Amino acid sequence: ILAFDQDKPGAKNAKEVAKIFSAGKVKVMTFGEKDPCDMNFKDKSDEFKKAFWKAAPNKPSQIVTVDDIYEKALALPEVGLSFPWPTATEKTLGIRRGEIHVVGAAPKIG
Repeated sequence: ILAFDQDKPGAKNAKEVAKIFSAGKVKVMTFGEKDPCDMNFKDKSDEFKKAFWKAAPNKPSQIVTVDDIYEKALALPEVGLSFPWPTATEKTLGIRRGEIHVVGAAPKIG
């Protein structure tokens, strides 16, 4: 469990340190004061303990869960430009940016 300062440099450093460990093996604490030591000096040790037990697992941005992409997965894809063949347009939703269509057939088909 990492308890870095609660500012931008602290968050950046926590992410860098978390990269050293395997994904899902590190948790990062968030708490009310800027510095972890301030929690002790301001008599907030109970709050610090709660933050310790509620530390969130660090999840690298490359790892996604179903909840992260659920809405995007339900969204209907946009229809691109039509092919000269209506059936091809219907099956592929047309020619869309960033996609390539490859058509193949068995030997001696045509």
